[in-house]
Amino acid sequence: STGALLSHILEPLYLSTITIGQSPDAAPEGFCIEDNVVKVLGARLSCLSGKVPDPLKPSKPLFFEAPIPPKEFQQTSGDIPPLTCGYSICWNKSGLHEVVLGTTGRKQGTSSKAASLPSTESLLCKIRLAEAFISLEHPLVTKFRHEKISYRAIKDMACEYQQILELLRKAPFFAQWRAKPTSVDSFTVPRS
Repeated sequence: STGALLSHILEPLYLSTITIGQSPDAAPEGFCIEDNVVKVLGARLSCLSGKVPDPLKPSKPLFFEAPIPPKEFQQTSGDIPPLTCGYSICWNKSGLHEVVLGTTGRKQGTSSKAASLPSTESLLCKIRLAEAFISLEHPLVTKFRHEKISYRAIKDMACEYQQILELLRKAPFFAQWRAKPTSVDSFTVPRS
């Protein structure tokens, strides 16, 4: 995840509010989304209480319920379920975009012969994000340019981030999280 990379150079970001949408027929009478989310998250994050290193801290955002959408935006019971799309449109700051096939992570139109070429990789793939990170002009990043280092090693050096992740993985509610195979992050980061 880029969260581990960015934790090298950014202070933690904390959500101050979370808004959850309502469904017209999903909640029983008297059911309060806000109360239930606060209770569930509180139980799951209690494992971090007193164990989080400074300057990190569990935050307690405010929860809000969004109103039920107007009728014209609601799906009726007789509607055909919407189909999911296997493509994602990824926009960049220049206003350009790429269309990526979610199952392969490759740009739309990639032939099977070209499937392993770097030119077919999304700008959001791990190796491209690692290149972008290494190219940052930041004193805490430039140290990574001088040695041959793996993406996994850079993530592991984000000690506070990894410590929190480990606490979560050991907690009962998060113990079922599946870890990615280490081979996925074992590539060497290209030097800028």
